[in-house]
Amino acid sequence: MAIVSPGTFDIIEKRDGFYIRLARPNAKINDLLGVLFRLDISLSKELMAKLADQPPLTLHKIDPAYETSKFLSFVHSNAQKITPIVLNVSKDAMSASITVNKDAYEMPSKDEVIKFLVNNGIKFGLDEDSINTALDNPGIRTIVAYGREAIHGVDGSINYHYHEPSRKPVLLEDGSVDYYQLGYILPIHAGESVADRIWATEGKTGMNVWGDEIPARDGKNPEFKVGKGIIVSENKAVAEYDGALDWVNNRIQVIKAMVINGDVDFSVGNLDFFGKLIITGSVKEGFEVAADDDIEIRGGVENARVESRRGSIFIHSGVIGRGNANIIAAKNIEARFAQGMTAEAGQNIVVNEYVLRCDLKAGDSVLIHGRKGMILGNNSIKARTRIKASRIQNCEFIDMQVEGIERRQFHRQIVALNQNIEKKYSELRMLSDQIRKSLGNIVDPATVAQLERKLPQYIQMTEEYDSMVEQRNSLVSMLRNTRGEGMIQIGGGLQAGMSFIIKDEPARLTENIRNMNMYFDPDERKILLITDKS
Repeated sequence: MAIVSPGTFDIIEKRDGFYIRLARPNAKINDLLGVLFRLDISLSKELMAKLADQPPLTLHKIDPAYETSKFLSFVHSNAQKITPIVLNVSKDAMSASITVNKDAYEMPSKDEVIKFLVNNGIKFGLDEDSINTALDNPGIRTIVAYGREAIHGVDGSINYHYHEPSRKPVLLEDGSVDYYQLGYILPIHAGESVADRIWATEGKTGMNVWGDEIPARDGKNPEFKVGKGIIVSENKAVAEYDGALDWVNNRIQVIKAMVINGDVDFSVGNLDFFGKLIITGSVKEGFEVAADDDIEIRGGVENARVESRRGSIFIHSGVIGRGNANIIAAKNIEARFAQGMTAEAGQNIVVNEYVLRCDLKAGDSVLIHGRKGMILGNNSIKARTRIKASRIQNCEFIDMQVEGIERRQFHRQIVALNQNIEKKYSELRMLSDQIRKSLGNIVDPATVAQLERKLPQYIQMTEEYDSMVEQRNSLVSMLRNTRGEGMIQIGGGLQAGMSFIIKDEPARLTENIRNMNMYFDPDERKILLITDKS
C-alpha cells in the first residue's frame, strides 16, 4: 500500500479495481482536504461524502466515471496491490503458516506458493496438502510447514534382582511397632544374574522450518553399582562364585557364604569360616561358631560362643545361656531375647523382647525397645553413646553406663574422613580410567601384565574407600541419634534410688518416674533429666 502523506490516506488496488481509505483511526476529513490541496488533486463529491460519512479505515471503491483524469493518474501511479500471501513463522521456528488474501489482485497457484515459501527461507517440512487447503480457504491462516522435534535419547537403567533387606521397624496388625530388626543373608550361586542393564538410546536430531538442525542429547548409560565377586559383561552382572549378597555403601557384592542346614551340634562340630555363615537351626551348648563376615542363626543360641570378626550376628530366636553364652561382633548383634548372655558389639546391640542377667557392651548403642522390650533382673549394660529400653522391672541392682562422646572431636574426624574419601575417590577414578584404556588393548602382552597389576590395586583401593565411607557414616549416625554427648532413655519401671552413669557422671533418681530422657549436656557439663513430670 502506498501512503501519500504520513498516515493520511491509502490507495489500494484489488482484483475488482482501486480503493481509497483514511489511514488513521482518528483521521478527519479536513486532514484529507489539506493533503489533497497540497497535491493539487480533487475527489468527486460522491467519494468525499462516503469518506466523510464512514469511519476511518473503511475501504471505498473509486469509480473512474466520477473522478478527474488527474486523480485517476495519481491513483495508478501510487496504488499498491494487496500482498497475495502473508507468511507467519512461529517463535520456535517449528511451524510456518500462510494466509491467502481473498482480496489479492490475482490468486496464486500451488507452485507459486511453494516458490514464495522457499524464497522466504522455508526449507523443511513443506506439506502440499496443507498448501491446497490454504488456497481453498482464503483469509484463513493455515500451517503449511512443520519442523521435526529433536528426540532426546532415553537414559539407560539397571534392574537389580536383589535389594538390601529393609531395616525399618514393622507395623503389626494391632497397630504396635515391632523393632525386631534382624538381618537376612541372601545366598546366590555362581553364574546367577544379579542385575541387568537396559542400554540408553541415541538421540535423533530435529529440524526447524528454516532447515536448521536441532541437536538431540544421547541417553546416558549407568554403571553397575557392584563390587567384588560380581562379573560385569555388556549388559549383565553375574555372581562369580557361590556365596551371599552383601551391600557396602549401596554397592552390591558377593561374599563367600556357608549354609549349615540344621543345628551346630556333634554332627557338625565347631565352625570357623572366612565368609558369611547361615545356620538354619540353633547353636547348641558348648560349641563355638566364628566367621569373618555376618552370621545368621535362624534358631537360637544356648551356652555357646559365636563371633563375627568383621560383620554382624543375627539370632532369629534368642539366647538362652546359663552365664556362658558369649556373643561377639565387629558390627551389630541382634536377637529376639537374651538370657544369661555376655555380648560385645563394635556398633549396636538390639534386643526385641527382654534381657535377663546379661552383660552387654556396645561401641555405639544398646537398644531394648521392642513393644515388649524390657530389662529384667540384674544386668550390666554399657554403651558408648546411648541406652534405650521400654521398661525396667524387678531390678534390685542395675549397672547402666554410657561412656559418652566428644561431639567436637567427632566433627573433626568427619571432616578429615570426608577429605580422605574425596582424595581416595579421585585416585579410584584415575585408576579406573587407566584400566578402561588397558581393556581396549588386551592383545598386547605388556598391557595385559599392567592390567594384572592394576586390578588387585583397584580392589584394595575400593575396600579402603568403602571402609572410610562406612566409618564416616557411623560417626554421622552416632551424632544424629545421640542427644548431647551421651543419653539414656527408659520408658517405665523407674524407681527412686536407681542410679545411672553418663561420662563418669552419676545420676540418682529421687522419686518414681516415667519416660526418662537423661543426657549429658556439653555446654553445662552436667547430666540433664527430662521426664513426663518435667
